[in-house]
Amino acid sequence: MICHDLYQEQPLIPAISVLMLTYKHEAFLEEAINGILMQQGEFDLELIIGDDCSPDNSEAIVNKFLINQSTHRRIRYFRHSENIGMMPNFAYCFEKCKGEFIAFCEGDDYWTDKNKLNRQVDFLRKNKKYVLTTSSAYKLENNKLCLFDNKGAAKTFTQYDQLIDNQCITCTVAFRKVIDKIPKWMDSLPIGDYPFFLLLMNHGLGYHDNFISAVYRVHSGGVYSGLDDKSRLLKEIEVFEALKKEKPLNINKNINFKLQYLYYDVYLNHSSGSVNMWFKKIIKSTDFTNSKSIILALKSIFKYLLIQIRLDYKVKVDKK
Repeated sequence: MICHDLYQEQPLIPAISVLMLTYKHEAFLEEAINGILMQQGEFDLELIIGDDCSPDNSEAIVNKFLINQSTHRRIRYFRHSENIGMMPNFAYCFEKCKGEFIAFCEGDDYWTDKNKLNRQVDFLRKNKKYVLTTSSAYKLENNKLCLFDNKGAAKTFTQYDQLIDNQCITCTVAFRKVIDKIPKWMDSLPIGDYPFFLLLMNHGLGYHDNFISAVYRVHSGGVYSGLDDKSRLLKEIEVFEALKKEKPLNINKNINFKLQYLYYDVYLNHSSGSVNMWFKKIIKSTDFTNSKSIILALKSIFKYLLIQIRLDYKVKVDKK
């Protein structure tokens, strides 16, 4: 482990920690770091960079910033001596965060609004019932910039809202540090941010603020953005099956409906050759106290019957 940590020499309790995970982000890292250091406001900020043994020049890029850092904008750089994986790196770096508030920006994304943290932390300080706040962002893909997953007007969302549909673009989120460490069962998950935000919301509400604060970059090396639709769905299913097993949420009873919805999506769009398996999962996860869940089950049955009718017809035609 290579560690450049000024905190050990000059203790500072920052108001805000920014956690940046990086792996092979040489082409993007400088822009990501600059977006953090340009933040305006009368607060002390630490940037925690967790480098998962990148085989490129990431370390050299970070070192340039380490030489010139200021008292109120500290960089703490941790480079693992071997690749330990995204989630263990996240858990390690999260425990290093000392701020009352934390924000995320991975090494391939970047912030565009210099008042992002000031605005978000001010909101959280004034509104104690909220545990996190997020905003809109741009998406950068193939050198084209467009509005990404805009949630529209400013609004409050609940843990249930977050469960059914992820309300958070990770590089825009800021939150209270109400969790001290990442649960061990999350180490093997293929996605960390979505379930982490759900855990946070055991402690309060979320708020979508209608301004654009960041750019989410889509590229082939992205852990999530580089996946096709089916791969993303299967990874989400893995996450929610783990949540179902661990039962860590205030609304555990609703996880089955989320899983049923994901099963249905695969069943409807990506189930070639495995229709029976996904159909059984949908029916097994049906919540008969939830009208939406029952409707999904009925739709699945209808599709299944259509498939069987087509198969029967094909068999008869082939026999002729």
